Amino acid sequence: MKTGVWGGGTQPQLAFRAGENRPLTSIRGLASLWVFTAHVASVFYPVMPHRLAIGLVCGWLGVDLFFVLSGFILASVYAALRPARWGRFWIKRVFRVFPLNTAVLGFCALAALAGIRTGALVFWPDLPWHLLMLQSFVPGHRPGWIFVNWSVGIELICYALFPLCVLGLHRLGQIGALCVLLLAAGLTYHLQLRVLGAFFGWDAVLRCGSEFLLGAAAGTLARRMPRLSPTTAGVLEIAALAALIAGTAGGLGAEWCAAVGSRRMAAVPLAAAALIFAL
Repeated sequence: MKTGVWGGGTQPQLAFRAGENRPLTSIRGLASLWVFTAHVASVFYPVMPHRLAIGLVCGWLGVDLFFVLSGFILASVYAALRPARWGRFWIKRVFRVFPLNTAVLGFCALAALAGIRTGALVFWPDLPWHLLMLQSFVPGHRPGWIFVNWSVGIELICYALFPLCVLGLHRLGQIGALCVLLLAAGLTYHLQLRVLGAFFGWDAVLRCGSEFLLGAAAGTLARRMPRLSPTTAGVLEIAALAALIAGTAGGLGAEWCAAVGSRRMAAVPLAAAALIFAL
């Protein structure tokens, strides 16, 4: 088998391997911890070292890592997804997120009826939208109930469009997938400069959707191109880690808000894509 645009001769070992990728699983865990810490550790920020506090308060960037990683993994695992199996794919995605969301909201609602305080902001007219995770797109939205499930609602939009995305990437071939990767990288960087930190509305959909597409294009290439040499992969990993650190805790202003729109922070999803690809 020929390597096509990646070189002549016999096909070298491909970059993608089936089965669990432990480094990527580790990234998922670290991103989860980063987001969790950003939500619960704010009371400790005043007594933390300045750089550490800034790095933790930027934990919402873990969401950006999740979208890149999600696109990468789905494009790697479901590269052969065909229209006849789209329905099954969508059903699996729905049952993966809705039961937990419904259970947590149900607990909060029952607690509110019983007069138990859970920290949820109770607005009963908004409850159906939170159950559907569409609250971010309702005019007059008020943060309440489960504030953090906004990203899951956007993830569902990405799931809905993913079959068309992977079908298009499959038909484009290697050069086409590389072009999509470069376009998605440019779009992601541009949107990060404009709407970095957008949590609601179509700005958030564009921000996270471009990251998902970036990861999907990278995952498609990972299945087709030869494995990187250990030296190349190591250099790429170090450079990506340096960019991630620089984009969060390195050289930012005294307030995390000052980081919004910074070029280093806007490069975080691109650095995440490079790290995920190298690993």
